[in-house]
Amino acid sequence: MLYVVETMREDWIRSTDEERAILRDKCLFAFKLAKFFAISVTITCSAFILMPMLELKFVENAKRMLPYRGYFFFNHTVPGVYEYVYLVNSMLGVLGCSTIACATSFSLITSIHGAAKFAIVQKDFERIDQVTWNNSEIVGRCVRRHQECIRFAETVENIINVLALAQFVISTGLICFAGFQMTTMLTDRARFTKYASFLNAAVTELFIFSYGGQSLKSESEEVAEGVYSSNWIGSALSSNLRLIVLRSRKPCTITAGKFYDMSFESFLKVLSSSFSYFTVLLAMEEE
Repeated sequence: MLYVVETMREDWIRSTDEERAILRDKCLFAFKLAKFFAISVTITCSAFILMPMLELKFVENAKRMLPYRGYFFFNHTVPGVYEYVYLVNSMLGVLGCSTIACATSFSLITSIHGAAKFAIVQKDFERIDQVTWNNSEIVGRCVRRHQECIRFAETVENIINVLALAQFVISTGLICFAGFQMTTMLTDRARFTKYASFLNAAVTELFIFSYGGQSLKSESEEVAEGVYSSNWIGSALSSNLRLIVLRSRKPCTITAGKFYDMSFESFLKVLSSSFSYFTVLLAMEEE
């Protein structure tokens, strides 16, 4: 992880104006998306923490509920005990939400930064003309930068692939049950709002992982297009060009536990699976 952070810092510091413009263009939306997700998680966490307190104050005969339900080996609704348990429960919820927001944002930003690095390499290859292709030193420099991009992408993948697997598996159930809870609470606006904010955060998190993986995969494949678009015809190093194109045809991806690639396709599959389970739950409830 230290290698990833240091590489990102050096890329921003040592890059040229043109390279920095590419980094800014690729990463700006990622930064905005990470902020949106952090705000969504904050709203969801706040809704879960505040709703039980508001119900106790404004709803008659309201039960003493905790922000996040769980099983306790003692009666936590006793006055004097309930307040302390409520506080601890809320603090643990804030800690969990903060961890999720930070881990997801880190995954997004590192993936998009890797995609931006490949975009820079693509531009480097596109600028090579017929004379430059015969200069092994310049071509070798571009190849080394491409290899650095591959190493960075593989390091990021090794860091977050387990997290991505857990997120994809859990999201299938979370989206399904959150949607089911919303259908059973249409008359209870407070709880409906709470689970609606939760569903929004869950879908956004799933999209973030898919968007980062898709961007990295697409940009790593586009390197081959950049090489082919250069003025390589008649160069003495055309064999090197074929090797670069062949390597670029094997895209760098972010996987979910090494099982499948994170992409928009996987995003739609998870949503489809969640909707299928959701319809099964509705059918069981009607019966």
